[in-house]
Amino acid sequence: MILCENLVKIYRTEETEILALQGLDLTVRQGDLVGIIGNSGSGKSTLLNMLGGLDKPTAGKILVNGQDLLKFKDRDLVEYRRSTVGFVWQNVARNLLPYLTATENIELVIRLKHRRLKTEHRRWGKELLDMVGLSGRADNKLSELSGGEQQRVAIGIALANQPKLLLADEPTGAVDTQTSDQILQVFREVNEQLGVTVVIVTHDMSLSRKVDRIIAIRDGKTSSEFIRRQKYSSVLDEMGSFLDQDSHEEFVVMDRAGRVQLPREYLDSLGLQNKNNVRVELEDGKIIIEPVKETEETEQTQEK
Repeated sequence: MILCENLVKIYRTEETEILALQGLDLTVRQGDLVGIIGNSGSGKSTLLNMLGGLDKPTAGKILVNGQDLLKFKDRDLVEYRRSTVGFVWQNVARNLLPYLTATENIELVIRLKHRRLKTEHRRWGKELLDMVGLSGRADNKLSELSGGEQQRVAIGIALANQPKLLLADEPTGAVDTQTSDQILQVFREVNEQLGVTVVIVTHDMSLSRKVDRIIAIRDGKTSSEFIRRQKYSSVLDEMGSFLDQDSHEEFVVMDRAGRVQLPREYLDSLGLQNKNNVRVELEDGKIIIEPVKETEETEQTQEK
């Protein structure tokens, strides 16, 4: 669904030059539920704008659904944003019109594409509101909805044109933890029910336990990536009954050259963050990485 290679983005003014992306690589498969995390200024929102056809890279390659966005003219980008991609912003004012009801907001998007609202279009709008858990609030206006409900309507609006890619920029940044969990659950449900590819950009590290794959961006480049797969197991409780237990397995991604990017917390816990050399051993079918002792590092330095 998404292929980015060596993406570079430079913003220039008369006095300054800002390098927002510096050689970023990214691959996202059809149907993935992906979280992109990073601190402010890391380049994640710049990447999202490019995937959405709102900005163009200075250099590199960017394909979405087999389409080369760098070859698109302005007219092509308008059609791309109408048919291929949907947006959910942190600021609901970018998604919703306050003087319309939840239903009218969704139907407006459909009307812009199809000119006329047919019976199947109205049915689709009702299905979307039901999917985001707001069928009972269909006739409420923006002022009558909570922040979390407004964001769920925004997800329905983003899906109105049945896009293949759903992009969300800090969709939980303005709500509390409980509401955040509800919104992220909606993203998972639409991902599973509609098969739409979902990319969520955030600085919230807790997102990693709610999506299938996490990509960390630092200084405009992908710094690490790992995949979480949900698994289920049964355990005995105090009464001797079996209970289902939900947990996760973590995987890192190895590229074609055999390179692996280890999570930062792993490196920190072993004191490997500032190490030039580590010991690597193959033992019983496992690759073991461990820090080199200070005495060994001194000897290596002396030999050099």
